Amino acid sequence: MQEPAKEPDADEARRHLAGRPVREIMAHRVETAPADMRLDTFVNHRLYATRHGAYPVVEMDRLIGVVEPANILSIDRERWPQTTLAEVCTALELTPCAAPDDDAFDILQRMRNEDRPRMLVLERGVLVGIVTLDDLLERLALASRFEPE
Repeated sequence: MQEPAKEPDADEARRHLAGRPVREIMAHRVETAPADMRLDTFVNHRLYATRHGAYPVVEMDRLIGVVEPANILSIDRERWPQTTLAEVCTALELTPCAAPDDDAFDILQRMRNEDRPRMLVLERGVLVGIVTLDDLLERLALASRFEPE
């Protein structure tokens, strides 16, 4: 059984993450959901099956926003069969995003300050990955064990 990662201090995080681009840490494969998918179908066939905390929503290969369980739970269940992801997702312009070359330490700080567990990674408006707080903390834990000070 793996021990839970200890919460790193800012100096340790800076030492191991500063200067590293997010592209080295982010997940490159991101499962998206179509904008016209109905909430009941999404919950039953995507959310339960994959259990991700957020799904980028795409319309004709164009990213329009992100849907999280809270977006869906704000809608009465009786309306799920008539409501699409496009209708409930958080618009892209309201979604915090990073760029692939953004500094990993800076992104960690932003996530902590904004209480965000994840951030989409966009390059010229195109979704290229997602980085989570867990990804950053796992990388930090590994770096603290394997990289000399």
